[in-house]
Amino acid sequence: LADYRRIPFLVRMVKLVGRGDESEPKFKQFPGETKVRDILNAKAVSKGDLPDTFSVKKEDGAKVNFPFFITNALVHAKGKRVDVYYMLSEINTVKEILLVKK
Repeated sequence: LADYRRIPFLVRMVKLVGRGDESEPKFKQFPGETKVRDILNAKAVSKGDLPDTFSVKKEDGAKVNFPFFITNALVHAKGKRVDVYYMLSEINTVKEILLVKK
């Protein structure tokens, strides 16, 4: 038996320096890629060998959480407006293994 779910996978993040679209770098979006513009919320640098989480809010108000190793650069960008490009990644987790008799 397995558990199937989809989690957001970060493709790239762009920090916006200007107030309008004129300052944005132009990227071609990949098929299936979603773009979210929001204030970055990365609290502290990751410690250890497991990723932490940072979040952004979509236009409809729903929060998107990203499992990610948070660096000093992300912490310093906290509170800044960013464009986050992501795709949903499929995760399968084995919950139980059943032995079969020969």
